[in-house]
Amino acid sequence: MNGTKTLGIDEAGKGCVIGYMFVVGVALNRDEAEYLRSIGVKDSKLIHPRRRLKLYEEISRIANLIVVEVVSPSQIDVSNLNIILMDRYALIINKAREILGGNLTRAVIDAIYRKEILEKYLHNKVRGDLRIIVEYDADKKFIEVSAASIVAKVLRDKHISLLHEVYGNFGSGYPSDPQTINWIREYFKRKGTLPPIIRRSWKTIKKIAPSYYVDKHRERGKRYSGAVKNGNKFTC
Repeated sequence: MNGTKTLGIDEAGKGCVIGYMFVVGVALNRDEAEYLRSIGVKDSKLIHPRRRLKLYEEISRIANLIVVEVVSPSQIDVSNLNIILMDRYALIINKAREILGGNLTRAVIDAIYRKEILEKYLHNKVRGDLRIIVEYDADKKFIEVSAASIVAKVLRDKHISLLHEVYGNFGSGYPSDPQTINWIREYFKRKGTLPPIIRRSWKTIKKIAPSYYVDKHRERGKRYSGAVKNGNKFTC
């Protein structure tokens, strides 16, 4: 716990149509970061799953702090995904600050959407004096973010494996995976409904099961209209 810490933050499962999204922060001091670099920690997408699991175990062993936020399909279906992520980033940083105090001096986040918007949001939401770095491809440039990407990916993979045990093998859960799309189509054909593991606001669902598709923009518009009608202030 000695020395100043840097918190790296990344996510896994942002673009999937099935399953949870995992947002993870990993806090490391300089020696821990250099050790993880020496054993091959890097962007999780560049590492074989078996090796990723070994690195995950080592990260879990030595990291000062790991903070995990899980976002369900039902939460994603009622809000903007970028706003959800920005909110979770701020929450993770503030949690880490509460635990590590002044020892946490820097947070590095893998950029989503527009970098300047995320930077402004975090500076408004994060408590205390903390250097915040928002960087595109941060998972390739900062070992703390690489570590967070590995933890998030392994947790996401374990989650998908558990869902496979319950629902059968639907593949990766991403809309680019033909196995996933075929599974959703066949499930809906057999049962006439969709399970709660599916994000109903994805356009994939609009094509396969239009009656179960959730149009987030329209739903937010309805809530806004209702608020205005009732004379309430409403922020979309």
